Amino acid sequence: YNFDFEKLGLSHNYCRKKAKLLMQRQVPLVVIDNTNIIKRDLIPYVEMAVHFQYRIQIEEPKSKIWLEDILPYLPYNQKDDKHLEKMSIILAKKNIHGVPALSIMKMIRRYIPLTVEKMLRWM
Repeated sequence: YNFDFEKLGLSHNYCRKKAKLLMQRQVPLVVIDNTNIIKRDLIPYVEMAVHFQYRIQIEEPKSKIWLEDILPYLPYNQKDDKHLEKMSIILAKKNIHGVPALSIMKMIRRYIPLTVEKMLRWM
């Protein structure tokens, strides 16, 4: 998979359809490994999980770069944006999907920590 912004919507639709199919078939474990960082991307998965009676679990990144070099500098922590720009460039070089630094920076800026309880209140 190579990142193509123009195909992002199609990619998200494909992931949602695949998740729904797996849940309909009652597959015991369905993992959504996607950059769902905004409410509108998460809601369909939460609704499906509730409908099909799945337990929802959120896993955050545990890498050193995330924990030490990004998380402490996120916008809601009101730290240095230049540092996050630098980290976006590093991550753009590291990622295998060809996601550009600008897209990574946009995702970092939109990121907010979530809990299952918070997601369930959206419904």
